[in-house]
Amino acid sequence: MNWRSAVRVFRKEGLNSLICKGSHVVTFRLLNQMSTTIALSVWDGWRRWKRIVQLIQHTRNPDLYANIDPEKRIVVNPSEITYRYDHSAQITGEVENPLPRKNGYIGIVRGGDWDRHRVRIDERDFYRALEQVYKKDGEWNETVWYNRVVDKLERGKRAWNCKSQNELEERKRAVDKLHDRLQEEGYKSQQKLVKEGVESFPLSDPVVNISREGEFIHFRDGNHRLALAKILDLDEITVQIGVRHSKFQKICDEKNVEVNKKSIVIE
Repeated sequence: MNWRSAVRVFRKEGLNSLICKGSHVVTFRLLNQMSTTIALSVWDGWRRWKRIVQLIQHTRNPDLYANIDPEKRIVVNPSEITYRYDHSAQITGEVENPLPRKNGYIGIVRGGDWDRHRVRIDERDFYRALEQVYKKDGEWNETVWYNRVVDKLERGKRAWNCKSQNELEERKRAVDKLHDRLQEEGYKSQQKLVKEGVESFPLSDPVVNISREGEFIHFRDGNHRLALAKILDLDEITVQIGVRHSKFQKICDEKNVEVNKKSIVIE
């Protein structure tokens, strides 16, 4: 985690999350220098501990915590993820039962109308910009979203996690590289990329929530990877499950089933 990532985590998730993620990064990078196998083994141990904590929380309050492995990743087809959670609706107070924005959202069960506040991924200016550049051979400066980013930078504001034109150019090159890698190799989980030395800890696959009907709703992380996977028509992407709607979880508990490789449609 470089200083830019640290600032981003602090702004979006708060000091506690920064300390937690920062300690993970430092620990795992030190271990990774000795051996990637050791680093991943330690991560597996931490994952088992998280599972124990989740079980304790579920036992104490089964209506708020699902009986699951909170760090489990599942493989889904990107086409199954049609919507993204509308974070702006939560900021304006439109959501009846708001979701945790900073941390503590993995493995929780939450009722309310949050799953109704969503936007189609392919209708977002961000997605359309990537589609214009990587599918239609367009230019960044021809897109609404990119010009909005440039405008913010010119007014001295941060945009796309950049604060200067140089950082913006670096960002575009990084996305180009990600696109080429996905096109050539397909989607690989963060754990695989760590093993190959491409990525470093912490692992951050896209997080999806599950609606009352069992639909996946993209919540956070992996915006570029998910969008590019859809644009490239990839068959698989690895995701982590965040919040589950209480109505969906009730059906899962009654049927004694668990999400595996695709969403469970409640009839």
